[in-house]
Amino acid sequence: MEGVGPAVKLSVLLPTRNRADYLRYAARTVLEQDDPDLELVISDNASEDETAEVCRALDDPRVRYVRTDRPLPVSENWQNALEHASGDYVIMLGDDDALLRGYCRITRSIIERFERPELIYHGGYQFAYPGVLPDAPDGHLVGPHRYAIFGDSTGPVRLDARLAREQVQASLRFRMQIGYNMQYSTISRELIERLRPHGP
Repeated sequence: MEGVGPAVKLSVLLPTRNRADYLRYAARTVLEQDDPDLELVISDNASEDETAEVCRALDDPRVRYVRTDRPLPVSENWQNALEHASGDYVIMLGDDDALLRGYCRITRSIIERFERPELIYHGGYQFAYPGVLPDAPDGHLVGPHRYAIFGDSTGPVRLDARLAREQVQASLRFRMQIGYNMQYSTISRELIERLRPHGP
């Protein structure tokens, strides 16, 4: 198999609205990744704060800033970010989220090792900035969390079709064994395009 390293472009989607103070930190965690073939798509949902100025100040060719002309529902702003992305793999972050150092390097190694999987499901940390949670005025950090348990593996594994169907069927019965927040999934463009005929 040929290596998939530099040929794979990663897109980080960062939809936002009126949260420039958090956005500047989220964007920094993306741009501090040691990866030249990375793009950050910021979809500004008609913000009325200094979001545009924060994005201009990033001054990085990997940033693609788009702005809606009117406020959209949250899911439509997510879709707007996706429509402006060009990467082979996509991860969606909230404007108060972050990427840990090494995300790109680890993700690329998984893409290569598993020969371009359709979806990479990963864990994360839960955190809150100081002043956000009344019971944690100095901030909050818990983790790492594994939001799904697939057997007893502690590292990357390929999920076989039977187990994948069981996970989906359990979720349809509201027995969710995995979290569905987009921040825990890196999704291939191929899968996105295959799902596109079913709606945004």
